[in-house]
Amino acid sequence: MVSSLGQSISRISFSHSQHPVVRRADWRFLLDNPTPQRSIVFEGGLLAEAVSMISASTIVSGSNQSGDDHDLAVAVNPTEKILATINSSLKPGGFCYLEWQVNNFFHTSTIKNQLTSSGFDYIKLYLAMPTPDKIYTDIWIPIDSKGAVEFTIVENLRVGTNNHIKHLAKIMRYLLWKIWPNLLIAYPYLLSSKRKYTIASIASKCIPTHRQTTRQHIHNNMIGNKINDDNLYQIIDTTIKNEWQYLGLKSKPDKISALMLCNEGSKDQIILYIFADEIRIPSLVVKIARTKDSIPVVSSEATNLESIQARFPNLEGIPRVLFCIDDGRLFAQARPYVNGVPFSGVVKERNRLELCLRVTSWLIRLARNTATDVPPDWRESLIDPVLSTLTPLFSSKLSRDQLQKTCQKVSSLNLSYLVCEHRDLSPWNIIIDHEGKIGVIDWEVARLNGLPAADLILFLTYVNYHFDKTWEKQNFSESYRNMLDISTPAGRIFNECMELYSSKLNISKSEIDSIRLLTWLGQLYRRIDRDYKSAPEIKLPLNEDENITLALWEVELETQKTLNCTQR
Repeated sequence: MVSSLGQSISRISFSHSQHPVVRRADWRFLLDNPTPQRSIVFEGGLLAEAVSMISASTIVSGSNQSGDDHDLAVAVNPTEKILATINSSLKPGGFCYLEWQVNNFFHTSTIKNQLTSSGFDYIKLYLAMPTPDKIYTDIWIPIDSKGAVEFTIVENLRVGTNNHIKHLAKIMRYLLWKIWPNLLIAYPYLLSSKRKYTIASIASKCIPTHRQTTRQHIHNNMIGNKINDDNLYQIIDTTIKNEWQYLGLKSKPDKISALMLCNEGSKDQIILYIFADEIRIPSLVVKIARTKDSIPVVSSEATNLESIQARFPNLEGIPRVLFCIDDGRLFAQARPYVNGVPFSGVVKERNRLELCLRVTSWLIRLARNTATDVPPDWRESLIDPVLSTLTPLFSSKLSRDQLQKTCQKVSSLNLSYLVCEHRDLSPWNIIIDHEGKIGVIDWEVARLNGLPAADLILFLTYVNYHFDKTWEKQNFSESYRNMLDISTPAGRIFNECMELYSSKLNISKSEIDSIRLLTWLGQLYRRIDRDYKSAPEIKLPLNEDENITLALWEVELETQKTLNCTQR
């Protein structure tokens, strides 16, 4: 169950998150067993194809093959007759996944009553948005979990919108929830605001009375008649109960619920927010690799966090890994939920300097606690690969003089120590709680022996982009120049934070200048290494992120050339 980080999900290793067949089966991570051995489908098309990819053996209802030993049955809008057939096809304790296309008059008790009368129990209902049969579903809300529903409503309210009608609807939904929460759970239409929507249900075939102990024990510990030590939700449930005090729970929970997010872009991963009983704050965050190709991203964060925990056990604001699963069919890693609001959600012009200094102080503590002597080969690992890859690649984009200046400036850098470097310290990866304490998430690309000050440079640049609305205006170079100008408000904040960091950590001005340039070279190298390493040769043009980083590289060369001329 808990094993080395490596291989998984071999049947769909060739697929990517944007592959429609793979995405059509995201609901599998809501099952106790996301990789069933034997499945039966009562629906054709894309859904049937998706089931065949996640299951070792799949048959279509009506074929000559039959039996009552299936782990999973799948159908859409099943009739009572189909529900009876599904029940007879499943082994005791086997699960069915059903999609119900309903309208705004639907009441959740309708599905529960139908499933109960057809011989199913352990019933869970999810509101799937957008509907799975139309487009990729981004979120699956467990509508029988008040904690998860309230969390969704509150988080949605925090997301800003320029549409006043939508914003008013969010407020009304929140107020309605506070006054009458059971109404929203009974009528999910009030959560979706769509005339027609989809409810997904997961239920288990009842196990004969003489074999029962408790429902929780059976369904968390058995797939059919066989004990399964690698059951995802058994591990989640056990972890919560073992760690309940550390996770801030007042007592050991009786039930757990999972809110699932599926739209993680290039990360190609599933995120489960795990709720204990009806508590609104999640207890765990579980990241799951959707395909074999996405394992390196999920496993790298687990490896990084475990390494940080092992070497620096007392660091504050860094989540610890609670478990990893790699059983050849499933890869997942879990950490405690970092409670609070993203930096980008709390920073305003009036508190910008205060909050930036708070993050700067946190980075100073991180550097002091993780500082290690520079090894003799540090240039071979941090500088040489960057220069040897980027200088020939961009020989057509930059002049010979620019490339020469780049090599001179970076090669002149002398460091006395290295520090733990996050390498993606954007405002949305920094969480601030109600006491003002800082937590940092998403450590996929971190390194224990990295550059001091690089995280701070990246963070302050992204904060400036946030206030300049740079992603809307696409004026990245202009915004960055403005931040480097000490006569501007943004420049004064940048300078004050950098002065505090460099003075506390004894880094000279010339070293900071070199690190600034190397920060963007490193970001560009990381993106190219990620996006093109499987290609036989790297070709231009680059994508938008890479072009932005290239522009900052050029701005750094311009700025440092101007400074050199001024100093002369």
